[in-house]
Amino acid sequence: MRINSKSFLIVALILASAYLVLLPSESKAVNRFGIRAGLYTDSDDVFVGAELISKMGPNLYLNPNIEYVFMDNAAYMTFNI
Repeated sequence: MRINSKSFLIVALILASAYLVLLPSESKAVNRFGIRAGLYTDSDDVFVGAELISKMGPNLYLNPNIEYVFMDNAAYMTFNI
């Protein structure tokens, strides 16, 4: 099954928005949401992404993230855990 990158991006934005609405108060939060943007220096392509930082233990964090790269003639998306 092939996933359309535009549909995937829309779903990711909806999930991120839902997370922000349900986000607990800052004093009790163990999860953090972040947005990133940058430039791949080897190909001069711009990217945007989002991340969720979840505290798993005293000094252990899980940081899944997704990035979408704006390329001239292609669509490129990364997902890391």
